Formats: sequence, C-alpha cells, structure tokens
Amino acid sequence: MKPELFKTLDKSDVKIYKKWARDNFKIGTDINKVWHPVVQNECDKINQEYIDKLNLQKNREISWRAKLSKQELKQRLSSFVVKK
Repeated sequence: MKPELFKTLDKSDVKIYKKWARDNFKIGTDINKVWHPVVQNECDKINQEYIDKLNLQKNREISWRAKLSKQELKQRLSSFVVKK
C-alpha cells in the first residue's frame, strides 16, 4: 500500500505500534500489507531476530562439535605416544 495512505505517527505512537507487533505477531506468519508500515517493519525485524538466533545456535553447535572432534583427536593421538 502507498505510505501516504497511513497515519503519520509521533514517537509515542511508534512505540505503541511496535509494542503491538511484538505482542501480537507470530514468527513466520504472513505480514499483512494493510498493517501500518511501522508494524510491518517491526514484524520483519522480529523474523530476522529469530533467524539470527537460529543461526547463532547452529554456529555454536558446529563450534562445539569441532571442539569435541579436536578433543577426541587428541585422545586418539595420545594413545600412539610412546611413554618412556
């Protein structure tokens, strides 16, 4: 929809609209194009935050697995060391 069709918001209205989005938007659902652009942008932000959180968790898991693999490798290599 054209931006000029929407109400002009002051700072307090923007806060209220963003809070409404945070309280009511369900992650991954469609963002209604008739919602005010401030609400639409906040919903986009909510989705992006969720994606970033998933990516961070995935990266931590990959990092944890890599560290575990290094530890396992050290243990296996230590078994080949000849003790005097």
